[in-house]
Amino acid sequence: MQNRMRIGWMILCVVVTLFGSTGRVAGQTPADAELGAVLNAGDLWLLRERYPVLKDSVSMEMLQLIAEAQLGVGFNRLEEAEAVLDVLLRKYQEEMGPTTTLNMAAVRAFNLLNLGHYAAAGEIGAQLVAALEGSQAPEAISGLRFIERVGQGLADVPAPYLERPDRDVQVPMKVIATGRGHHLHIPVEVNGVTSDFIFDTGCSFGNFVTEEYAREVGLRIVADSIPVAGAQVGLVKLATADSLRIGDLVYHHPVFMVAPPDPELDASLAYDGVLGFNFMRAAQEIVLDVEKGMFVFPAAVGTGTPQYGAGIQCAVCTHPI
Repeated sequence: MQNRMRIGWMILCVVVTLFGSTGRVAGQTPADAELGAVLNAGDLWLLRERYPVLKDSVSMEMLQLIAEAQLGVGFNRLEEAEAVLDVLLRKYQEEMGPTTTLNMAAVRAFNLLNLGHYAAAGEIGAQLVAALEGSQAPEAISGLRFIERVGQGLADVPAPYLERPDRDVQVPMKVIATGRGHHLHIPVEVNGVTSDFIFDTGCSFGNFVTEEYAREVGLRIVADSIPVAGAQVGLVKLATADSLRIGDLVYHHPVFMVAPPDPELDASLAYDGVLGFNFMRAAQEIVLDVEKGMFVFPAAVGTGTPQYGAGIQCAVCTHPI
C-alpha cells in the first residue's frame, strides 16, 4: 500500500469578529448567526463544509463576501478572492468596523503579493503601516511592514509563472530525520546549480535561502531590511532569479528571502534553502509518495478534499512526517 499525500494550497485565514457575544444583531437571520459564528471560530474546514449549505439563506451580502474571500484565499482561488475583497472593501467598511476592515485590507494585500501584483500590495501595506504606526508596537505591525517592503522591492519584477510539460513529472525525494521529526528534501536548480531544498508547506511566501547559497548561485538582491517573524522578528534580504527548475518544471521569476548566518540554526538544519508556498501554489497539486521516494506533479489536478494544513489531501499516509 502506497503512502501518498495530495497537496493543494492555502495561504492565510484571518479571524474576524463580526458579532459580539451578547446576542443577535437586529434583522439577523439564523443563517447569518451561524455563518458569523463559523467565521469567528476561524475554522476554514468548517467554513468550507457549512457555507454551501447556508449561502442561500444568508441575508447579509457582507457576510457572504467575507466567507467567499476566506475560501478563495484558503483554497488557492486567489483571483476570485481578489475580486471579492475589492467589493467588500469598497462597499462595507462602515458595517465591518475598523478592526475587521484593517484585517480584510491586510488579507487583500498579502493576497496581491502572492498573485505577483507587488506594487499594489506594497501600496496597501504602506497605507496600513501609516495608519497603525505610533499606536501599535513595532512587532505588532511587522507583518504589514513585510508586505510594504516586499511589494516595493519587487515592484519592477514580473509576476512568477510555472512552465510545465503536458505529463506527470516525478522528482526524487529524500526523507531526512531531524531532532523534531523528518524533513522532505527536493532537488532545486537555480542558475545551473542544483541543491537540496527543504520542502516546507509552512513557508508562506517565496523561498528561504542562506547568504552563502545566494552568493554561490548569483541571486539578484533587490532589497534588504525585510522583517520576518519566527521565534522573534528578524531582518532578511530580498532576492530574485530568472528561474528555478525542479525536474522538468521551470518556475520563472522566483522570489527568495536571504537569511543572515545563524550558527545554531545552520548547524541543526544544514540546509541551503527552503522551497516555499509560491511554487507549490503554482503547481496546484503535488503527490508525496514517501514509499517510492518521489514527488509527483500531476498534469491533471485532482478533485479530492484537502484534509489538513495548506490544503493537504492524504489518501493513505502512514509515514511519520
